[in-house]
Amino acid sequence: MTNQSSKPRQQEERRKQNALAITLITGVLFAVVSVILGPIAYKESGIGGLWGVMITSMVSLSAFIGAISISRGRVTRGIGVLIITILIMSLALPVVAHGQGVALGTMVLIFVAGISSFTLPTKWATRAIIGAFVIAIIITLTDLFLPDFGLPTRPSYTNPIAIMRPEMKPKTTG
Repeated sequence: MTNQSSKPRQQEERRKQNALAITLITGVLFAVVSVILGPIAYKESGIGGLWGVMITSMVSLSAFIGAISISRGRVTRGIGVLIITILIMSLALPVVAHGQGVALGTMVLIFVAGISSFTLPTKWATRAIIGAFVIAIIITLTDLFLPDFGLPTRPSYTNPIAIMRPEMKPKTTG
């Protein structure tokens, strides 16, 4: 009986550890990307080149805010802050990175699916993944049908986060 009652507690503790690790790693990696790419983007494109860096910085900030919430025992709220920020900020991606909608939509879907699967209960993880799927479709459609706003777009600025994704997957214990 004790083993069955401790299993949900162990799962909740594992989700909390995963959530804290994911938010801190996300915050640090996105901050590093912002710091490295910010001056390069500004030097090459002026203020217009900083749009993608600003989005990355907002996700980094939300990750640290989420980590604070998680450390206070509010796992779902902390991860929710990060996921909602990612989804809202990704709506700007077709404007910032015109012509890369399919890749960026896929990246957002994979990113949110990975985060939610390792940190949220099934009900909330499913909702987050459905939300990410809808946002990915919106990103792809707006990229296809909205005009190019003339912002400087280089995949070297818009896709470096995709390279970091495999490194952020937490280890699971069986």
